[in-house]
Amino acid sequence: MRICYADINEILPLRFKQLKNLLLWEERKSKSERLRFEDDKKRCIGAGSLLMKMLRDEEVTDFEISVNEFGKPYLKNRPNLHFNISHSGDYVFCITDDMPVGIDVEKLSSANIAVAKRYFAKSEYEWIMEKDPEKRFVRIWTLKESYAKYKGQGLGLSFGGFEAIPDLGKVPPDAFFTEYELPGYHISACASKKITGIIEKVSL
Repeated sequence: MRICYADINEILPLRFKQLKNLLLWEERKSKSERLRFEDDKKRCIGAGSLLMKMLRDEEVTDFEISVNEFGKPYLKNRPNLHFNISHSGDYVFCITDDMPVGIDVEKLSSANIAVAKRYFAKSEYEWIMEKDPEKRFVRIWTLKESYAKYKGQGLGLSFGGFEAIPDLGKVPPDAFFTEYELPGYHISACASKKITGIIEKVSL
């Protein structure tokens, strides 16, 4: 298993153009062109480029990317190599493994307690409101998002249908979580086995 991230602020404008042209993932190119705001374009291209870099590091060059019915991308001709990408604010993340995985990164400032009250399990909302609600909200959101992505369903999975509070031992029985922090951000990764190691910062 490998988890890498990059800071899009460290990528020069000319390099972004080069990265877009180097992308072998046509759907990602098209998606970046449809986005209205420049920062969104950078995150889209950056996340796709990070995946390409990690695949090259694994000496994987002959691959075809498709999406499942919920929109999760996967390597169509590489059934034993799984990946997931996420981006928020300044950062793009990618995780790869030989088993299904999910990852999510969010800015701590993105907390929305009303969402927790409406869509999270009651126990999660109560735990959030006990202490540091904004931080706890983002923790649970990234945990839930990483689990939904690991399952391959994304937002198609009901967030109120499962609990994700590792501090209380309340997690889905088929999942292992690991959490990381960067200043102002929280990151959660999910897999079917224990996640070890650190996150690697790379240059694109």
